[in-house]
Amino acid sequence: MEEELKFSERKFAAAFEASPDPIAITEIQNGTILNINSAFEEWSGYLQEEMSGKTTRDLNFWISPEERDTVVKILNLQGIVHKKEVTFKKKSGDIRNILFSAKVFGTEDKTYMLSLAEDITERKLAEKTLLKNSEELHAAFEELTATEEELRQNVDDLAKSELALRESEEKFRSLAESSPDYIMRYDRQCRHTYMNPSALRVAGLTNEQIIGKTHSESGFDEAQSRFYEDKITGVFETGKPFQIQFAWDSVDGHVVLDWMLTPEFSKDKTVQSVLGISRDITQLKKAEEELLKKNEELGSSYEQVTAAEEELRANLNELARQEQALRESEERYRLINDASLDFIFSYDTSGRFTSANRNLCASLRLRADQIVGRTHAELGFPDAQCRDWDELHRRVLKTGTTVTDFTSTPMPDGIIRHYEVVLNPLHDSAGTITGIAGTTRDITERKVAEEAIRQANRKLTLLTGITRHDINNQLTVLQGYLDILESKQSDPTLNEYFSKVSIAAQRIASMIQFTKEYEKIGVNTPVWQNCRKLVDIAAKEAPLGKIVVKNDLPVGTEVFADPLVVKVCYNLMDNAARYGGKITTLRFSVEISSDDHLIVCEDDGDGVVAMEKEKIFERGFGKNTGLGLALSREILSITGITIRETGEPGKSARFEITVPKGAWRIAGKNT
Repeated sequence: MEEELKFSERKFAAAFEASPDPIAITEIQNGTILNINSAFEEWSGYLQEEMSGKTTRDLNFWISPEERDTVVKILNLQGIVHKKEVTFKKKSGDIRNILFSAKVFGTEDKTYMLSLAEDITERKLAEKTLLKNSEELHAAFEELTATEEELRQNVDDLAKSELALRESEEKFRSLAESSPDYIMRYDRQCRHTYMNPSALRVAGLTNEQIIGKTHSESGFDEAQSRFYEDKITGVFETGKPFQIQFAWDSVDGHVVLDWMLTPEFSKDKTVQSVLGISRDITQLKKAEEELLKKNEELGSSYEQVTAAEEELRANLNELARQEQALRESEERYRLINDASLDFIFSYDTSGRFTSANRNLCASLRLRADQIVGRTHAELGFPDAQCRDWDELHRRVLKTGTTVTDFTSTPMPDGIIRHYEVVLNPLHDSAGTITGIAGTTRDITERKVAEEAIRQANRKLTLLTGITRHDINNQLTVLQGYLDILESKQSDPTLNEYFSKVSIAAQRIASMIQFTKEYEKIGVNTPVWQNCRKLVDIAAKEAPLGKIVVKNDLPVGTEVFADPLVVKVCYNLMDNAARYGGKITTLRFSVEISSDDHLIVCEDDGDGVVAMEKEKIFERGFGKNTGLGLALSREILSITGITIRETGEPGKSARFEITVPKGAWRIAGKNT
């Protein structure tokens, strides 16, 4: 029961600490805050050390006095979860809306409150925005109603317009009759439905000779008729105007006409007729020819000036575009720069600040104009740090981009922090270094977390080592007593049971050995491993008997893997020796599959049954411990390497180890 209680406490502590929501535990009688989780620290700005032993009144935060009294009144029943929306004042002074959830528990002597705060400030703002949008939608509906009324009025106006259109048609006819231009109208069969007097005169025709007839039916030659009718038909089909200039022999002699065909639409927007208007532009063409002749004399120089003007205009447009892009880029950079949680800054080549973003100014508690133009020493940085920064500046100017970590002396807030620094040289258009741009990221929490994990792993390793040692001692005792009992018992029928107990003890010992091997996975940092050497080392240690190992891996073949990868080669050889049956040869080779490389281990033995190709990688499957291939898969997965069995049952076993791009190279060079 005590162990279960401790386990329950650990589970509660883990859940309490891992919760993404801020949680606090308070003693109700005196309001003392007993504990808060990491999410509460990060969200509120208060640390556990500041909160422990304090009351909500001492810290003057939590909720307002009026809301606190209301909450206290409703928290009078144990085991009931209460929820209430209240305001919350963070350490920074920021006021947030929260949904306060609390549950009271405890004994008659002491009661506690477990409270959880859900930040609903953004949701509140969204509700206000939704209300505003609803009001705007209502206004839009009213505007739509007004538009509908206006549309109804437009329909009445359209009826009046139709009457005016008929009147306009009469006016058109009057204008057409008196126009000097040649006006005609055609139906879909290219027949003339109207031709004004000017057109009749110049064509030398009467209404009886042309109305209701096509050009060919009216005596025009075949080529002319086909030309006219093709153009008219094209306007009917496309619904688009057509214009052309051509020469024509009229009763007045050889003339040049500007012929315009315009579609006339019906109410259903189909072309019901085509209106043609021709204008005699003979004199205009002659004037144009004379003007063209004069212009040709100035054409060469004009074209040169025009080309130069166009080039200048293009250059100006390009400069304007580049200037606009530069302004937009600078604005985006400024916004990103000020919004970044990192420190972003730049120096000139002498190490003086030329810029500092908002976060850096806040950290140093200085304005940008108090930072720009000064060195670290002039800003009061410790001598040791100034020397470090000067060395970094020299390194960047000499070798280029530099990435490093450093630990600060106490900042203005009194805390020693860890930072990751990235510095890049700045160049002008000629390639000359004009300064240095840098970013500094606060990695204090990451460093603390890494150290905590190292300490936890160290303690866990010690605990599991002691536990394995004790269990192995007990197994030795158990096996000894079993041997004694087996030698003293006289009933042969019990031998089978003694054998099963002994096998079970051996399996327990194998499982304990697996935990020892598994414990080493991921402890050491993955490094580049020479695959050919790994196979050679494993072949010397594995119980191969008469099995021949062919190592066809190229010289210099390397994979990025956990140092325990040598056990993968050993386990594959051991597995082949145990289950290969008629096996005589085991071969290691390399194949390429897309961007990946395959390390292939295949033999000429009995192979793996189809239904067991995936089960063999499960812990506990098999005739022995069933841990070798399971351990191999875990070791490979650390750096994204996978393994599967693809051999043909009854003929051979084939294990394909897929190494992804980036985790493979030859002779130390990435491929």
